[in-house]
Amino acid sequence: MNATAALHLIQAPVALCLDDEINIDLSATDPDGDELVYELTTPLHGANDIDPTAITPPPFTTIVWETGYSETYPIDSEPLFK
Repeated sequence: MNATAALHLIQAPVALCLDDEINIDLSATDPDGDELVYELTTPLHGANDIDPTAITPPPFTTIVWETGYSETYPIDSEPLFK
């Protein structure tokens, strides 16, 4: 039987200010010892600020990145966000 991986509790601030440094532990453990692999992908377009519970039926569309941003460059950061 395959057990589900468990994310560790995330202790992140509610808000960030420009030039604030932040480190967020996104690690997880798997009780079976399976290898866990992370990947950044283009987010799916769905809920919004007006209706955060909005559910859209398939097929799901992806967001359109602002000019200069992508899966490989999702945010401005120093050092480069990887």
